[in-house]
Amino acid sequence: MLGRLEHLHAEVQRLRASEAKVTDLQSEVKTLKSEVQTLELRLQNSESNVQSLESRLRSSESKLQSLLGSRLQGSEAKIQTLASNVQYSKLENKALQKELNNTKSFGPSNPKKDNVKKNILDTKIRGKRLIGSDIIPQLVPSATAFSAVITSKFDRNIGGLHVFVYDHVECNLGGSYNNITGIFTAPRSGVFAFLWTIVAEGNSNGDSNFGEIGTELLVNSQPKGRANTDTEVASDDDQATGFVIVQLNQGDVVYVRSVKGGAQGVLQKYTQGGWTFSGWQIA
Repeated sequence: MLGRLEHLHAEVQRLRASEAKVTDLQSEVKTLKSEVQTLELRLQNSESNVQSLESRLRSSESKLQSLLGSRLQGSEAKIQTLASNVQYSKLENKALQKELNNTKSFGPSNPKKDNVKKNILDTKIRGKRLIGSDIIPQLVPSATAFSAVITSKFDRNIGGLHVFVYDHVECNLGGSYNNITGIFTAPRSGVFAFLWTIVAEGNSNGDSNFGEIGTELLVNSQPKGRANTDTEVASDDDQATGFVIVQLNQGDVVYVRSVKGGAQGVLQKYTQGGWTFSGWQIA
């Protein structure tokens, strides 16, 4: 009997020791769970910080691109302005030299005749405008003007909404017209005038359709003016001109295209006229 009691006592002691170990293990598990939760929270905070840094990086890149683009455009505009001013200065010097040479016809120098020479020269340089190269126009700082012509022959195959490219440039003060794309880009805000001429030939081009086309001038894809020409019989060549005055903001684009209906017949004929596109700033 005594032996059995001692055995039971030993089993009770072992059970109590096991319970104590279980309690310790449960405590360790709780500690580990707490540490895991802490690590998960730190990981979430790290991910949030990474996202915030990525957002700030994208914002910085966007600002940098905007700043570089703005400075680049400003530099290009300044270069165009300087080039225009240099061109005008050369024209002015040439005109002044020619006028000075012309005044030599007054004969030997004397105060009265010298005063007449000076008055004539001052009058011509200040205000008189003539067509040609005898006298240059009044100088306009950063002048913007262009005129271009289409040099190739084309027909109805151009289709609708075709942007016309006036490839041969007669004049491009300020360099704002692009003869590769046919587009004028306003270098500054202001009032601009635009003129375009179209031609249709009274020739059916092998079918029953004689030359006919409608065109429109657009500012940032918005129609601002329209010109149409239509021939009905053989040799009934026709020409039309469109003209608009518009208020532009810096960076606005202007171009001429065909209307949705497209065109028919032969449209380009040099003997009766040509396709031209011109524009200039007036205010």
